[in-house]
Amino acid sequence: MARAADQNSGAIKIKFPGEFGTGIPDLADVIDNLGEPFLVLDWQGHIQYLNKAAVSLFNFADQEELTKQAGNAFLQLNPLLAENFKEAVQKKSPIHFEVELPNGWYEVHYNPNSNWLSVHLHDISKTKQLESELQHCIERFEASVDNMLDSFVILSAIRDESNLIQDFVIEFPNRFACSVLGKKPEDIIGKTLLEVYPGHRGSRLYADYIRVVETGQPLKLESYYYEQPNFSGHFDIQAIKTGDGLAVSWRDVTQRHLTEEALRLSEERFYKAFQLNPATMSISRVRDGSYINVNQRWLETTGYTHAEVIGNNATNLGIWADGDFCRVFSKAFHAGGNLRGLDVKVRTKSGKVLSGHLSSEVITMNGEPCWLTVFQDMTEKRLLEEHLARLNRLNLIGETAASIGHEIRNPLTSVRGFLQLMAESKEGSVFKEYFDVIIEELDRTTFILSEFLLLAKDKAVNLRPHNLNSIVQAIYALLQADANRAEKTIELNLEPVPILNLDQKEIRQLVCNLARNGLEAMESGGTLAISTRFVEGYVVLAIKDTGKGIAPEIQEKLGTPFVTNKDGGTGLGLAVCYSIAARHHAQLSYETGPGGTTFFVKFKPPEPGYFTSLS
Repeated sequence: MARAADQNSGAIKIKFPGEFGTGIPDLADVIDNLGEPFLVLDWQGHIQYLNKAAVSLFNFADQEELTKQAGNAFLQLNPLLAENFKEAVQKKSPIHFEVELPNGWYEVHYNPNSNWLSVHLHDISKTKQLESELQHCIERFEASVDNMLDSFVILSAIRDESNLIQDFVIEFPNRFACSVLGKKPEDIIGKTLLEVYPGHRGSRLYADYIRVVETGQPLKLESYYYEQPNFSGHFDIQAIKTGDGLAVSWRDVTQRHLTEEALRLSEERFYKAFQLNPATMSISRVRDGSYINVNQRWLETTGYTHAEVIGNNATNLGIWADGDFCRVFSKAFHAGGNLRGLDVKVRTKSGKVLSGHLSSEVITMNGEPCWLTVFQDMTEKRLLEEHLARLNRLNLIGETAASIGHEIRNPLTSVRGFLQLMAESKEGSVFKEYFDVIIEELDRTTFILSEFLLLAKDKAVNLRPHNLNSIVQAIYALLQADANRAEKTIELNLEPVPILNLDQKEIRQLVCNLARNGLEAMESGGTLAISTRFVEGYVVLAIKDTGKGIAPEIQEKLGTPFVTNKDGGTGLGLAVCYSIAARHHAQLSYETGPGGTTFFVKFKPPEPGYFTSLS
């Protein structure tokens, strides 16, 4: 077969035997000027002919380059072209498929005959673009609908021979609808509405759905009460016609309805007395403990919102810190239903445990027995009483120490000096070992007296503006050295905190005492964590060890001199810490358990502008 290049036409001219060209001189021109690409391939896939439109597919610089490189370049444009070419040649049957080429998407038609395989390409790029855009819109719609906080379904009408609606096919349910209905999408899609929920038939809602489709009028129902086995409540429902069907969305407003009902009851009966009462008050159902209403003081005390509480119960919220306290309620109800001044512990939303007195009485609300419960928070009062008692003990000890400390230390200093002289003398050298022991015990006694003097109520403090983090960092190396010797680790986590009015020496001693107590409480390999943070208007210093915790019999007297959890300890270090905290108007507290102990020191920063006014 002869091949010739026509430089003017832009296509390779071929003299075809038989069916292509012989006796039909104008056919080649017609094909050459087709607006769509047309090629002829031999059985090996080599290009034997291509028209002008096909030349542009290869983007060759000129006709000469095309003539040299044509070969089977067409099949190399996309692997799918070669795969389908092979199948068309083997089966000797036409094949139609879609493929992406460098300059767009094409619908490809392979038509083999006895000697050749013709290729016709139809540009479908715009169609593909429109399909892509449509698919993108569908995906965005489905994503938006699927992530709605309302339930959403699309229903298609099923009609009988009389064109009357007999049922609806569930075409699409969003994720929330499936969750609310307690079903998987595959259990719903393709099923009929009455098949999934047979109770719909004869209901007002089902009739409303039919009316929407038949009339085109949208449906809007507020707080509609719907009841089915294992599924009931109040709902806001909207429906609009879509083709021969409808789109339905609904929102569960049961809790809102209960809240509104509770509010009406409050307004009708004792709204002012209930809401304005300074005590923490709540109303809950006896049958399941679910809250009907709580007053503002209850919300402020627990940290919960009204929406989080109404319809829920104390057990689910984790309010009772006493474990099985709900049993006490149940026992009280069966015994008459009233509680008076019961000591309880309540856990807030933040995890804080409050202690106080609880009283509860059974009342009737809409014919249903309910608990009217009053909780009196005694946490701050008890902490204040404990703190005051501890300070009184420390003040008494401090005053005693201050009155006798100097009288004792001076003689002890003299005794120590004479013992040193005797130990260094020729006569006393034989007893030097005994003298060293006596001197060591005298030094220990002097140290204890010095610690006692730090407990004095009227000890002067030198308050200056300081950054707590800087003080901690300054003694970190000293504490780390102690930790290394004991094969333990210290971690620092210091967050930015406001400037405080501090006595630097006393705060250094407080940190050292608490840190060394923590190090001594741990076995080798333990980790002591020192952290600072600014939370709820306070600068909080926390020192946490990984020891065994403080023994219960020690906790009540902790901070009293000579009351200690350590063998050979004096308990004065922690007593001094309480005194230092008191002189800085700070709060010293702790949490302890089998996993270790954490001491907290809460400092109240000065009011803005305080340091400026001093300068």
